[in-house]
Amino acid sequence: MRCRTRKCADCRYSRCRRKDLVGGINLSRQPRDVGTILLDLTRRQTGNLSISLARNLVDQLGREVVLLERPQRAADFAVLTAPDIPSALVELGCLSNPAEERLLRQRSYQEKLARGLVRAVETFFAARGAV
Repeated sequence: MRCRTRKCADCRYSRCRRKDLVGGINLSRQPRDVGTILLDLTRRQTGNLSISLARNLVDQLGREVVLLERPQRAADFAVLTAPDIPSALVELGCLSNPAEERLLRQRSYQEKLARGLVRAVETFFAARGAV
């Protein structure tokens, strides 16, 4: 959907975004209170799904590589704000750490990370009947 105003590109919560489909529902066709409630319910469900996705990622990556002691954390990142798309940010290593940089350069380590990521995503969707 293209916005008709130039200011909207800089505004995360513009009026134009209300017209987007959220969870398959066009909120602009709903009474304001109903739209607000539907958006809140969608965000809550998406948050729960994001936690489930993150747990799958930790479980599956942990089968392949050594993880930090507390590998799953939460923070509000602007890039992970879609109200109806579960999301998780995955940090696979730190290039400023020489040991991690060496691992990240190894093909076998990259393949382990890829296997863990693929299994996590497949498990997440399979549990919801989407694969």
